[in-house]
Amino acid sequence: MGFEKWLYRNGPGSPGHTARTLVKWYNNFKTGILSGSYDHEVYMAIYLERLSWQQKLGNQNCLLSPFAVNIDEIIAEKDMPLFVFAIECLETKQFRFGICDKNIEIILDVIREEVEKTGINLISLNNNTYKNKAITFLNEVLEYSRQNT
Repeated sequence: MGFEKWLYRNGPGSPGHTARTLVKWYNNFKTGILSGSYDHEVYMAIYLERLSWQQKLGNQNCLLSPFAVNIDEIIAEKDMPLFVFAIECLETKQFRFGICDKNIEIILDVIREEVEKTGINLISLNNNTYKNKAITFLNEVLEYSRQNT
């Protein structure tokens, strides 16, 4: 593993770290207060929790607002890697504008690998569909961000 991939996997606030965190949150919600709930309800609870944290932190560049980008289509996929990528794109301006042709594949692979490592079946899309939907979502977020900032 190259150093860049290691950073994306292990660095503080990295996509790999976020993937592991959101899988833990999913498990905590699914086995706790939302046990017996449908998956989309658990994903929405995670989304709302992240939104709450970003508001508390005063993150002015966060696009998690329900009025910004429509997250419903991402949640409907019930695919944790796609959801993690979407959260990363929406939360951090540096992340969404720092993605380029050189690192997009590494980032998407790291997120999917970290979710796969958990052994929990939270992947519903094949790898190509996941990557295509992630790139489409990123482009929508970038367009929205350019028009509204």
